[in-house]
Amino acid sequence: MEPKIHEGDLIIARKATEFVNNKVYVCINDGECLIKQVRLNADSVFLVSFNPAFPPMLSAKDFRVEGEVKNIISGKI
Repeated sequence: MEPKIHEGDLIIARKATEFVNNKVYVCINDGECLIKQVRLNADSVFLVSFNPAFPPMLSAKDFRVEGEVKNIISGKI
């Protein structure tokens, strides 16, 4: 999720099982834990990274939201 989230940062998330369009969530997609912006487009759910090196992806059948990202604490000292 660079440039916004870097290795060593702490993510503060509030437990959630449903999502609101365009917010950032900790989610499980195809068995992988991800932090992505969730976008609803017609009948599809897209997962969008802040890192332009990763294109948006369509959610898998087993997609679920675990929590809404509320804050990021930098791991840099």
